[in-house]
Amino acid sequence: MRDRDRRALLAAAVLGPVCGIVLGSAAAPGILTVPAGIALLLVLPGFGLQLALFPGPRLDRTERVVMSLGLSLCLAIVGGFLLNWSTSGLTAPSWGLLLGGVTALFAGVAWLRLSASAAGRAATAAAAGSGTSDEPLAKPVEAPGPPGPSFAGLDAQGARRPIPMFQLAMLGAAVVFVLAALGVARFGLAEQPRPGYTELWLMEESSATAVRVGFANHEGATTTYHLTVTVDGQPLRQLTVPALANGEAWEQVLDVPQASIGSSTGPAGVPEVAAALFRETDQVPYREARVSLLPAPTPKPTATPKPRPSKAPVATPSASGAVAGSGSPAPSGRPGRTPAPDRTSAP
Repeated sequence: MRDRDRRALLAAAVLGPVCGIVLGSAAAPGILTVPAGIALLLVLPGFGLQLALFPGPRLDRTERVVMSLGLSLCLAIVGGFLLNWSTSGLTAPSWGLLLGGVTALFAGVAWLRLSASAAGRAATAAAAGSGTSDEPLAKPVEAPGPPGPSFAGLDAQGARRPIPMFQLAMLGAAVVFVLAALGVARFGLAEQPRPGYTELWLMEESSATAVRVGFANHEGATTTYHLTVTVDGQPLRQLTVPALANGEAWEQVLDVPQASIGSSTGPAGVPEVAAALFRETDQVPYREARVSLLPAPTPKPTATPKPRPSKAPVATPSASGAVAGSGSPAPSGRPGRTPAPDRTSAP
């Protein structure tokens, strides 16, 4: 094994798990998670896989770079399918564990294959008397095989060179995976399964002597329901709604007896209405709701202002001896006495 290959494999085997840990860590800053994600998505897994598939000097540098990129994308697409079907889901820790582990695994396989290939070349060189050197041997000239289907291209000298069917198969697989990924991204979100549910509501009417109870079926299938309504624990209504279709709703207004309102044992004498909804196979309530019937506030009586008593006018004597405001002369002398007659005779 050449030193260059050995260093590259060691770097991939170390960087893969390290990038996976960084990507799955919630405390890692974005300046670290972004490069780690790009390396795991575009470089490291494909690099380890192409070295495991084609050890030794079978591919040049350009072919290895292109194959590393394409295989990394293919592995990411396949890994996305697997994670989507798993219980962990498409999360950053699961992506880091998958891609980092795959990189380390392929790097280990490539190490073993490169070591075996180097040992085989050394044994061949020793048998041929050419020594044991780590330098790569010349590529053996393969005997022409039977003609098969291939697509022709042009090399640097303009000569026609057939493209191997293996490369065409890899290209076709990459195209299929890309189209599958686009299909999942386009239709997977709209068609993914969603858990069904049932909506239950219980509201007080404005009269405070009735309640409105209802429910809607969003289970995704026709469902039979059993409804129980109680007032302070005493049964008020029990009914069955058979075969309620998906998307349909049921609602009804229930009157609460005045006797229940007047003799309530709830907090502060306020009756409590409870609704329990069961599906056909439920042993415990599937949905529950409660409401308290608060009495309507009694309007306070409006206080009417009392009329103020009018004051009697105060009589004030005038200068002429008459009481102001009256036409009678003011009496003179002490009260109860009549004035003495004038005894002065005329001259």
